[in-house]
Amino acid sequence: MKTLWMSFWTSLRQAATWLPMVGLAMALTLAIFPVGVVPAQAANLETLEETDFIKADNNKIDLNNANIASFRRLRGMYPTLAKILVQHAPYERVEDIFAIPELSDRQKTTLQSHVELFTLRRPDNALNRERINNASYRL
Repeated sequence: MKTLWMSFWTSLRQAATWLPMVGLAMALTLAIFPVGVVPAQAANLETLEETDFIKADNNKIDLNNANIASFRRLRGMYPTLAKILVQHAPYERVEDIFAIPELSDRQKTTLQSHVELFTLRRPDNALNRERINNASYRL
């Protein structure tokens, strides 16, 4: 156990010397709290349909699992409204999107015009990492 701890501490020191501007405190923070992982918030999972991509209806956008790029096909949604919806997920009901405090009346009208194209499934943590940027770049 002692050698494991010393090995960990040595690697942190090496990281701190490798990142002189950041220092040991930042290296320790990065070692303890990984960057880029956003855990899904708790929702009442019992009432939501299970996430099954084989049977999924791709005509509707799953607000609890979709990434921002999937909103491109809806006029007025990409990128601003899509980002807001993704950041405030998960939702228990589709109507919960209208309770987001930062939405303007115009944005709520846009959401209302597309509400029949939204669905909800159980949040899948495997999809959570790439909801903002799925690294799908067009050349």
